[in-house]
Amino acid sequence: MNFIGTWKLRTMGVPNSEGSTEIMTVPQVLALEDTEENMFTKVMTTAVMEVREDGMITVRIRFTEEQAAALLEEGDTPDEDGAFTLLTYPWKEENGVIKYKVDAEPVEIDGEIIDPWLDVEISEDGAVTFGFLTFIPA
Repeated sequence: MNFIGTWKLRTMGVPNSEGSTEIMTVPQVLALEDTEENMFTKVMTTAVMEVREDGMITVRIRFTEEQAAALLEEGDTPDEDGAFTLLTYPWKEENGVIKYKVDAEPVEIDGEIIDPWLDVEISEDGAVTFGFLTFIPA
């Protein structure tokens, strides 16, 4: 599998009223009612993940003009194509397993060292999952 390239969002975890997270497809998210609390969730459907050869993963999203203007006022700057960087992770391949590193250092819990490098889940159809975000090739 060629991990390097551009990926688009397939599914994402959406908090529900019961306090848990529901996995929803992009069309399901876009069909949600237009409320203030759903606004960012809907914006997340624009997420594009870029996996680069330099060992970095970047997830970028596009905001509405109004939302982008507010971010610009706060000092955030968009990329050259107008998208804003949401997440950046280093990645590596180790023994045939693709891993990404969360913003933590190894910690010890009950005598066990917890590695900050997490496995990327790869489904049979080639989709890749990081936590509650699943991407497919763009």
